[in-house]
Amino acid sequence: MNPKPSIQPAGRNLHTPTAQGQHLRLHQPHDSAADGSDSLRLSTDRHELAYVVGKISCRLRQHVASATMHSGMLARRLSADSRNMAILNEVLESVKALESLVDGLADYAADSPPQFEAVPLKRLVDEVVEAMQDRLKKQKVEVETSVPNTLTVDVDRRMLGAAIRNLTVSALSSMPSGGQLVVTAVASPGGIEIEVADSGPGLSAAEVPKAFAPLRTSQTGTSGLELAIAEHVATAHGGQATARNCPEGGVALTLHLPWRRSKEAVA
Repeated sequence: MNPKPSIQPAGRNLHTPTAQGQHLRLHQPHDSAADGSDSLRLSTDRHELAYVVGKISCRLRQHVASATMHSGMLARRLSADSRNMAILNEVLESVKALESLVDGLADYAADSPPQFEAVPLKRLVDEVVEAMQDRLKKQKVEVETSVPNTLTVDVDRRMLGAAIRNLTVSALSSMPSGGQLVVTAVASPGGIEIEVADSGPGLSAAEVPKAFAPLRTSQTGTSGLELAIAEHVATAHGGQATARNCPEGGVALTLHLPWRRSKEAVA
């Protein structure tokens, strides 16, 4: 039997850390994301999108592989040319983002079960944040992470990494001129919650219940694919994804993973 973790304090503020340096979180009851008709429509949307991306994901993967290979070759030739390397690094970052999106779309279409393994969550979050440093610096977004060193999750490492990245991409899209990004993970009796919160303008009342709908239009400039894929990862792990506006501004995107798929490592 897994040991039960201590429950974190209720509430969260992006700007005021607690005495222990941990961010207070939004642990208020979650409103129903959609009524029955909305749930049926979202399910239909997912199956339609899965059919389409299943047809094109292999071709996209070929183009991404070619772009990755040729970009790498060009990088070696331009290693001493700092001016052109700066431009090429932008291309490489876009290729990496496209590769992550294609992988997520392939998972979304195939609906394959996760390949579970024990994953130190802090290390995974740090890797995702580190891979996005160039974009964070370019957009002048400050990032803070609050993930226990002892928290280990039984998940598909690649899928969860892609989900956290997609939540982060969506958050960054709402802060083109700078802001604050906070990635938090806490344990509760029911499992763990991984939250990515931004300081952007937030979602309209109409957008909140449809935040994870495939191909939705939004005020943030994202296509909706990122969040649809993140939600799929959560449900594939037996959990769910939610979105809500923060009282102090911005949006909190949260992956809820059941405790039976997560454990607190013994220190």
